[in-house]
Amino acid sequence: MWVKDMRRLSENFRAYEFQCTGENKIPNFHCCGGSVFIDDALIVALQDLRWKCAVSITINSGCRCKRYNRSLGKRSSDTSSHIRGYAADLAIPVEMTYNEFLALIRKSGLFLGIGLYNGFIHVDTDPNKGAREFDNRTGGKHEA
Repeated sequence: MWVKDMRRLSENFRAYEFQCTGENKIPNFHCCGGSVFIDDALIVALQDLRWKCAVSITINSGCRCKRYNRSLGKRSSDTSSHIRGYAADLAIPVEMTYNEFLALIRKSGLFLGIGLYNGFIHVDTDPNKGAREFDNRTGGKHEA
């Protein structure tokens, strides 16, 4: 059973925003029940970004258990930074354009990985993967 974890992780983020949501999103699907484990460096980087944006940041996806991650198909793998608590997928704030938000993420210098997708941006602090940026938006590669 999924229970909302209300612990405060920083000034603007609570644990439930990062919880695995597999059981909530897929009918009759049972996985970890909402596990949450997040890298401290990710929380620091996200809080820093939140202060710079001066608007709310919505976490589309944070921690994922392996079972839920595998259910996503070829979009995710067993080496996903989400499984180990190093990643978050961020919705583009309505107060900003995609490129404005991306510029702030890049400028922060606190994220090792930045992934561009249609409608959201993946950020991570995964030391196993190192610094990188990738573009997975549909319609071909875009200059980022």
